[in-house]
Amino acid sequence: MIKQTQLLTGWVVVLLLAMAGRLFGATATEGTATLEFTTVNPHGKYSPKNVLAVWVTDANTNFVKTITRFGGKRQKYLGAWNQARAGLAAVDGSTGATLSSHGTRTATWDGCDGKQQSMPDGKYRFVVEFTDHNGGGPLAVFPFEKGMATPKQVFPDQKNFTKIQVTFVPGRKAPTK
Repeated sequence: MIKQTQLLTGWVVVLLLAMAGRLFGATATEGTATLEFTTVNPHGKYSPKNVLAVWVTDANTNFVKTITRFGGKRQKYLGAWNQARAGLAAVDGSTGATLSSHGTRTATWDGCDGKQQSMPDGKYRFVVEFTDHNGGGPLAVFPFEKGMATPKQVFPDQKNFTKIQVTFVPGRKAPTK
């Protein structure tokens, strides 16, 4: 009888902790957030070639993870991205060479930080920066919420970004590359 009571008490504690986590935002729903956008050519010195970075921050602008970075030597001109990641030597997302043209891009976040730890549900932001000259370029921020499924968020076109949309889909994590 004592063992059954202890077992029942244990399950009640587990259930209460799970409910408390949901109430206080401690859950970390698995899933993916996807940002789709098109860059518009600002006609800089190296245009149409450009370097680009996409990263995720939390609602307080704390750096979470680089999703993708295109650009070799000229990545130093991605000033906001370099500042946001506070000098981290390693890039925790995918990388590629300088882009040869402007166009439609897709960035998918797996809901984890750079150490592959699941981030709690809540408000986050995709940040996009690109440049086609030896200096800073356009920067845009697109907020979204990690947690329960959200409808596709469509953002109005901007001077240097068009066809912008963000979705969060709960479920299994996207495979890491």
